[in-house]
Amino acid sequence: MSKPITFITYGLLGLWSLCALQANDVATFATFSYFAIVLLLLLEAVALIVIISNIGNLVNSSLNMAVFVWLIYAVLNTIVNSNDLFRSLRTIIWWPLIYFLFYYIAYEDSQESNVRLFLKAFPFLFFLMLLLFVYMRTKTVIRYDEYGKEVFVQSNAIYFNALLLPFAFLSKTKRLKYLLLIIGFILVLISFKRSALIYSVLVLFMSIYYDFVKSKSVNIVAGILLSCAIIAAGVVAFNYINKETNNFILNRFVSMQSDEGSGRLDIYKTVWKKFEDKSLEDKLIGSGQNSVLAASTTVEGTGVSAHNDFLEVLFDFGIVGLIIYLYIILLLIRRLFYLRHIDDRFFQANYAAFLIFIVMSSVSHLIIYPTFFAYLAMIWAMTEGLIKNKERENEQ
Repeated sequence: MSKPITFITYGLLGLWSLCALQANDVATFATFSYFAIVLLLLLEAVALIVIISNIGNLVNSSLNMAVFVWLIYAVLNTIVNSNDLFRSLRTIIWWPLIYFLFYYIAYEDSQESNVRLFLKAFPFLFFLMLLLFVYMRTKTVIRYDEYGKEVFVQSNAIYFNALLLPFAFLSKTKRLKYLLLIIGFILVLISFKRSALIYSVLVLFMSIYYDFVKSKSVNIVAGILLSCAIIAAGVVAFNYINKETNNFILNRFVSMQSDEGSGRLDIYKTVWKKFEDKSLEDKLIGSGQNSVLAASTTVEGTGVSAHNDFLEVLFDFGIVGLIIYLYIILLLIRRLFYLRHIDDRFFQANYAAFLIFIVMSSVSHLIIYPTFFAYLAMIWAMTEGLIKNKERENEQ
């Protein structure tokens, strides 16, 4: 049954990725957001069928059990607290369902052909999304304010491309890997998103370190030269785009002290104060999915999310939910140490995914959006599935 599920999943995921990305274009939002939601629901339906049919095989590791406990807890919490049950459930079950769906695809594949098929298709999906993102940026990179002055505009759509970058570490050749990483870095530059630029630099330096500095298979002189060449390419790209935007990118970092991360410190203080004012029951079990937004909404109808997943989880799902969430993170860290000794490609891919996860969770959001978080869940799930598959083979 895994082959049909695999083909259906890959097809739906590819279409969903393109539609969800295109939905970031204001002109086509209505049409493509509708298609994206339909495709998302189909993916969740496939995942639910897989979970119900194979529940015994899907909770066979500590990480899987932790994700499953989170899924059950989040669903019950949402049922109790949500005023928009359908939307809240659709959102909160997204990444756990994608996790179990891709775990099943990897675990039920003794020859690893399902994973290899995805890795072959990945560059095509990445380049299609690249072209779509660049096309969208040609229309959105500049707007005019009320005085007719040009203003550069950030784009959250970059996260669809940027969160796919960990899959570049599973490429067959380093040439393709670094082509994808450098192109991804350039895309991040033209998005003007600080968080994406921070983790793309961290991911690139991590890759250079393990491939050319620490690696024993690379001559030290050749490693230094290659490292310098890759870094130089990144510096040239940064300087060129920064110059073309009148130092807009650099100024975004310079202004971090004065604007406190676009007001994030004030948001953190406000969310923490609102959490302190909660009842003991609400502190323990939370107020429900995306409840920071509801709690901060003013009479004028404006509100903000926590812009920090740990604060968001604490407020939405309480101390109990935060403990489960932190336990999942602890298991991911523990698995990184394990992977370091058994598979260098998957170690680097998971390391990259973890760096992205920590940066995004600290200054932005993953958990409240049923979108690009799926890509990180896929990396974790495929890795866990392959590990358990090999353990099963060794026991036979």
